[in-house]
Amino acid sequence: AMSDAEDVLDRKLVLSYLHCLILALRSNNRFSSKNRFVDALLDEPENPLMSIALGLRNDLCSSGTGPRVAELDVLRPFVEVVRSPHTPAPITAVALQGFLQFLELKCSFIDAKCLEQISFATMDARLEVTDSQSHEAVLGKIIEVLVGCVRHPRGAELPSQHLLKIVHACCKIALSGPPEPTELLRRTAEQAIQDMLSIMFNRARAVALNPNANHINPTGLIENCGPALQFVCELISCESVRGLLASFTPQRVLGETNPTTPISPAMNVRTSRVNLLGLQLAHQIVMIMQDTLLAPVCAPILRVATDALPCALIKVARARHLNIVVRCSLLTTVRLLTTYTSLHIQPQLLSFIIAVHVVPFDKSLTPPAPTIPLTPTPDPPAPTPFAV
Repeated sequence: AMSDAEDVLDRKLVLSYLHCLILALRSNNRFSSKNRFVDALLDEPENPLMSIALGLRNDLCSSGTGPRVAELDVLRPFVEVVRSPHTPAPITAVALQGFLQFLELKCSFIDAKCLEQISFATMDARLEVTDSQSHEAVLGKIIEVLVGCVRHPRGAELPSQHLLKIVHACCKIALSGPPEPTELLRRTAEQAIQDMLSIMFNRARAVALNPNANHINPTGLIENCGPALQFVCELISCESVRGLLASFTPQRVLGETNPTTPISPAMNVRTSRVNLLGLQLAHQIVMIMQDTLLAPVCAPILRVATDALPCALIKVARARHLNIVVRCSLLTTVRLLTTYTSLHIQPQLLSFIIAVHVVPFDKSLTPPAPTIPLTPTPDPPAPTPFAV
C-alpha cells in the first residue's frame, strides 16, 4: 500500500507536469482562445483535451479531502494528447516528457498496467508534423519513453509480446525509409534496442545466477528472452521482418537473390545494415549470458541460441554478396557462440567452418582447369628408295 507521504509527492509531481501541459495547450489557438473567459461565462464547451486536463487538475487539488484518483486516470490527459493527431510536435513532446519523468522518478502509482498504457500510447503517437526537425525530436523522445518503460522495475512484469512490440517500434525508427532517418536518430534508435535487450538479458542472468532470490516475475524474465533472441536471429538473416521493414527492405532477401540479376549498391548497404544490427545484438546477448546459457533455468534461451542462431549465422555466411564489415562481425559472433555453447552445437561446427572459412575463398581454392594436350603430329613417311 502507498503511504500518505508518497501520495503527496506523486500528486505534486503530476500537478507540476499537468500545469506544463495545460500551458502548452493554452499556447495554441486550436485549444484555447483569447475569449475563453467569456466562453466560460456563456457555458461554451471547452476543447476535449483541455477539459480532460482541467478535470484531472481539479481532482488532484481536491484529492486531499476526497477519494484518491485512479492510476490510469492520472495518465489520461497525457495519453490523449500523445494520441491526438491534431496536437503539434511541441505539445506532444511536453506530454512525452511527463511520461519520462514519471518513469525516471519511479512514481509509486506506476505499475505494469500503467506501463502498458504509457507504451501503447507512445507507440501509437500521432502528431501534426510541421517540419522534419521537430518531428525527429519527438521521435527521439518516443525512444526515451520506450526505453524507460523497459528499464522501470515494473517492466519485468510486462509480457513478452508487449516487449517485442516495443523493440519493433524502435527498430522501425532505426531502419525505416524513405526518407531515411538522420544518422543521429538512427544511432539513437539502435542504441535503444541494445539497451532494452541488455536490460532483459541481465535480468535473466540474475535469475540464473541466484534462482532463489526474490525476483519480480522470475519465470517471465526467462521466457521473455526467448522470443527476443528469435527476433535477433530474424534480423541477422533478414527473414520474417518484411512486415516490420516493408518500407525499405528489398524484395529479394539473402538466399533468394537471382544470381543473374545484379544487386544495387543501395540495396546491399540497407541489407547489410540489418545484418550488422542483428549481429551486434547477438554478440551482446552472448556476452551478457556467457556460461549462464547452460543453466537449467535458461533452457528456453539455450534452445534458440543453439538452433535458430547458428542457422541464421550460417545463412549469412553463405550469402554471395556480403559486406566486409558484416563478415568481420560474423566471425566474432561465431567464435563467441562457439566458446560458450560448443557442446551443444557440434553438428553446426563443420557448417560454420565451411561457410566462414571455405565459401568466401571457393574461387581461389578451385584448381586450375587441366590443359588439353595437343594432338601429336604424325611422323613424315620414309622416302621411297629408287629402283636401280
